[in-house]
Amino acid sequence: MKSKSNHPLNAGDHPVVGKVQRVATPKIRFNPAELASRWDMSVQTLERWRVEGIGPCYLKLRGKILYRLEDIEGFELQSLRQGTDGGAA
Repeated sequence: MKSKSNHPLNAGDHPVVGKVQRVATPKIRFNPAELASRWDMSVQTLERWRVEGIGPCYLKLRGKILYRLEDIEGFELQSLRQGTDGGAA
């Protein structure tokens, strides 16, 4: 009688062996609807912000507006506040 291997990757004991695991890549571009959802605001507010020069930098490619994750996160960091005096955190 053969004994089973105690190796953690023994195909009979490991549920993942033989299956491809997909690792989700982080989203690096957001359209206005996705960013509005992330920030719980309207798409119209983001549109107004673009006109007024408020908010994160954006790309305009062939008429399509896209926001890069690094620009979104940078804007979020700049918007952090510690108290009601308006001073940055």
